Amino acid sequence: MPAEELSITLQEPVAKAARQAAERRGISLSTWLSQASLSALYIEDRRAGFGRASLWEMYEETAVVEFTKFAKGWSTTGLSVRDAQARLAADLEGEPVMRVRLLMTDPDGVTWDLDPVTEMHRALRRKATELGLPFASFNMIAEREPSAKLFAR
Repeated sequence: MPAEELSITLQEPVAKAARQAAERRGISLSTWLSQASLSALYIEDRRAGFGRASLWEMYEETAVVEFTKFAKGWSTTGLSVRDAQARLAADLEGEPVMRVRLLMTDPDGVTWDLDPVTEMHRALRRKATELGLPFASFNMIAEREPSAKLFAR
């Protein structure tokens, strides 16, 4: 996505807190400020009665599409994503989140092993962060489950 270079001034405690928040998430200060701005715009537009902000609609057409393509190609030993659907939404406090539904290969046993699932969550959340998307929550569905029909092929 194109970016515009800006020069901004922040109060020292705000700048320090923003830097620390970016470091905790492992992203640049610019990326963190962009995400914070998008969150604020989303909330402001919802409060003003605009529904979803046009900026988020643009993201759905670009970053969310890129994210789902990445997710569909994710695989490791014993765990593969067959299909992915993602949408931006608001949580109970009105903060933006990305809800991700994943169609997974069937587990060998009753459920998937924890290590590959953790690896997948980390990889997908890293990609969401790279793309400037909000926190992602995941719903994993095995191919054998009846709800797998949500992924019409």
